[in-house]
Amino acid sequence: MDFHKAIFLTVFLPVFLFIYGVAARQYKNSLLLAASLIFYAWFEPVFVFVLLGTTALDFVLVRFIAAEQGRKRKLYLALSLCVNLSLLVWYKYRLWIASVFGYHASASDESLIIAAIPLGISFYTFESITYLVDVYRGQQQPLKKFQDYLLYILMFPKLLGGPIVRYGEISTQLEDRSANENLQNWLGGFYRFAIGLGKKVLIADQLSRYYVSHTMYGVDPEILSAGDAWLGLFAGLLMVYFDFSGYTDIALGIGKMLGFRLPENFNNPLLSTGISDFWKRWHMTLTGWMRNYLYIPLGGNAGSKMRTAFNVLLLFIISGIWHGAGLNFLLWGLFHGMMFLAEKAISFKLPKVFATFLTVLIITYSMSFFFMHGSERIADYHSALFGLNDSTGEHTPRTEFWLPFFSAVFFAFFACTTFTRNIQDRLFQTELRTRGHIVYTLISIVLFVLALSYSTSIEYRTFVYFRF
Repeated sequence: MDFHKAIFLTVFLPVFLFIYGVAARQYKNSLLLAASLIFYAWFEPVFVFVLLGTTALDFVLVRFIAAEQGRKRKLYLALSLCVNLSLLVWYKYRLWIASVFGYHASASDESLIIAAIPLGISFYTFESITYLVDVYRGQQQPLKKFQDYLLYILMFPKLLGGPIVRYGEISTQLEDRSANENLQNWLGGFYRFAIGLGKKVLIADQLSRYYVSHTMYGVDPEILSAGDAWLGLFAGLLMVYFDFSGYTDIALGIGKMLGFRLPENFNNPLLSTGISDFWKRWHMTLTGWMRNYLYIPLGGNAGSKMRTAFNVLLLFIISGIWHGAGLNFLLWGLFHGMMFLAEKAISFKLPKVFATFLTVLIITYSMSFFFMHGSERIADYHSALFGLNDSTGEHTPRTEFWLPFFSAVFFAFFACTTFTRNIQDRLFQTELRTRGHIVYTLISIVLFVLALSYSTSIEYRTFVYFRF
């Protein structure tokens, strides 16, 4: 029941929104929790019980943390962290850890284990940790009702792909969001939902279907030309961006229709003027989580330059491994960390246009690690990138590729001027007048119908970040 599948778009969501809309306010949270359980159980009919068990344990342990002092308090925190992280390690990293000790799994075994990774496990693990640590630090009072905590973790719009929400960011909205439950917010949420759906189905899936999946996985990199290799990486970067930001728009849109204001996760990342700027704009809630719960506890930049550099590299390596178990993700994180430190060490600044071009070039190159699994395939793809292949084959993109590709480029760089940025802000942040609502409603309906027709006629992959 992916967000872009017909059963969600034509049955689950409209039925739920209708029942939720007519229900009395005191029943809305219960309805949302029930819908979230059904939504997740549809994907994970077995693991949903593990999730319920771990959330119940966390709820109890957090109350112990708040009630105790000294060593016992730390013990309860450590126990809860171990439970959450052990599940994450077991499901995502057991095969990789086993390979370090000499075990070599077959391709079929790897496929089975990857398929068995519970959807969204990293996202709700990180949210559980935020709640545990915030209570431990005294920044958040423990919840009295298990239902409130369960709803915070399981809320279906954000459950599988974020944004990563700290409990303090949503606590008052769980208690009362009546001020946000109005037609203006509902319509604004629908516009955001339709835009996200269009990003996913009409751009990201088309890029993957007509070029990215063939270049990255269907063609031997030893016969790729440099042009095809670079085009594949850039198209892959656009695919990941529109897939993930599309999910975020859908999540924020549904949340807004329900009266919630969830945190933003993207801010035009391909307009960044450096690697540090990129990570302030890309997956912003993950960056915030890493800063608050890893970088600062490690000492941040309060120590020596060597210690700060170590903290930065460790942070990026962990961020890379968070995306998946494999050497390629470790190298991807390490590369970003090294580029971050190199940027901080360089004193001069480039003009904005050149800085953005160089940043996009670096980010595009980094996707060679992100997409390539195995050291041999990484080396082969790098040979293609730098034109070192002895012979290359014809690999012309299909005509159907170019429309979504140029659409992706246009919208990725749309807010590059003050004028176009104001148009974007007007859509996402400003209350509209009647004429604006009419225009955006018509556009949103067209996007919805097109996305529904495409998703029902062609088989598509699930969202990229569901398995992260």
